Amino acid sequence: MRKPADIRGIIFDFDGVILDSVSLKTELFVRCYGDQPSEEQKAHIREYQALHGGVGRGEKFTYFERTLFDREPTPESVARLSRLYGEFLAAEIEACGYLPGALPFLTTLHGKIPLHLVSGTLHEDLVRILEQRDLTRFFRSVIGSPMRKIDAFRSIVENEGYDPATILAIGDAITELEAAESAGTQFIGIVAPRDENLFPPGTTIYPDLASLHAEWPRLATPTV
Repeated sequence: MRKPADIRGIIFDFDGVILDSVSLKTELFVRCYGDQPSEEQKAHIREYQALHGGVGRGEKFTYFERTLFDREPTPESVARLSRLYGEFLAAEIEACGYLPGALPFLTTLHGKIPLHLVSGTLHEDLVRILEQRDLTRFFRSVIGSPMRKIDAFRSIVENEGYDPATILAIGDAITELEAAESAGTQFIGIVAPRDENLFPPGTTIYPDLASLHAEWPRLATPTV
């Protein structure tokens, strides 16, 4: 990985990197199905969310309908589930706190390096959450679903005219790693101490942005 002085832009994930909202969002997918899922199906939903946290809710519900409940999803059924999820999210997201070091790291970088935010959260919901928390000011661009992260990363690199090798992506899921690899950017994974490391061997990881922030001034080749 390049030293911080060589980084020309950073792409952040939101849930699990900045906001401590991964557990809430996982359980909301389960809750949207009420009493329908068996314990095995609930476990599958949680496992899928752990691996694909950056995927948009519509794509996830399409997968759950087809794979777990053996029924063909329709635009209406996916829209209904997505609306229900959005209602649950709006009622509870405000209670989620920031992950360690998130705000200090954003504050340190703001005005020095262009920051971008890409999230699997529905774009309209993401914009509202950022405005409510006064976070919009930190980011040059904000992209939520339904745009896929692989397309969002490429779009940022192309629209800003970045050399992808000088861009750092920070995420907590395989979705972000795959998007970074596709766009040709660098990548750092965030893996909380309580969580299993699902990234492939050799991936640079930190437990949170506080740890990354502490090493940022002297960062050369982070340990894995």
